[in-house]
Amino acid sequence: MAYNAQHFTENKHLGDDLNGIGGETATWATRFTRSQTVTSCSRATVALAGANIVILLHAYLENGERKYVQSYYGHVQDMLVRPGDLVKHGQQIATVGTANGRYFAHLHFEMREFLTPFIGAGYREDTRGWLNPTKFIEQHR
Repeated sequence: MAYNAQHFTENKHLGDDLNGIGGETATWATRFTRSQTVTSCSRATVALAGANIVILLHAYLENGERKYVQSYYGHVQDMLVRPGDLVKHGQQIATVGTANGRYFAHLHFEMREFLTPFIGAGYREDTRGWLNPTKFIEQHR
């Protein structure tokens, strides 16, 4: 099982930190621990895979309008995809890591409504453009 150890906006956090023993997969999210496989939360194109992060670009329809979001998988270890790859929901994209020993193993998971390769510290006061991953997933299952 897994749990959300630090929620979106808690301590100015820009995503969810997913920890636990074992893993579970929901329609738009996955939760894992060290050396376990990280899977895509939905069908997407790989925008970036490197520097302990995988960024996926997702297209979806909302009220008949095509929209885009990015999902960020941070602190990953082994990259199993490359930029430009098309991935399916549930496809293995990486393994959970420790950010080269800086943290206990966990997955930092962000959703962004703006498109950027920007990789930051994961904390900031202004969260405009970042989406609550749990709420977004629940609304788009």
